[in-house]
Amino acid sequence: MNTLKIEASSIIIESIIEHCIIAIRMSAIENVTSSAMNTKEKLLNLLLREKELPAKMKTKIDERVAEFWEGITNDAGLFLHENLDDKKHTQEEVKTLVQCVPGSLSCRTNARGKLVMTMTRTSR
Repeated sequence: MNTLKIEASSIIIESIIEHCIIAIRMSAIENVTSSAMNTKEKLLNLLLREKELPAKMKTKIDERVAEFWEGITNDAGLFLHENLDDKKHTQEEVKTLVQCVPGSLSCRTNARGKLVMTMTRTSR
């Protein structure tokens, strides 16, 4: 009877150890993956998998994306209107920026030097 208990106990202990080893390996893989990914890659991964997230998180992501897009549009507009230098920036770089952030063309600065977005409507 004692032999049976010892064998059962060793099987349970071996099983627990095996599960711990698997958990440690999985954690190590996740750490390597997350540390190897830079912030942009993590963001892209999040956006690609957004449909799998709870509704509340989707709403939060939409809010942050809207804030980000407004900021990057303002930054791109400011760059195009104040920092563009044909000696430093290629035509291809500027073309890519305008294609990626078309709203940047509608930016202008007011008398106080503040960036202002002007909205233009196109007829269909």
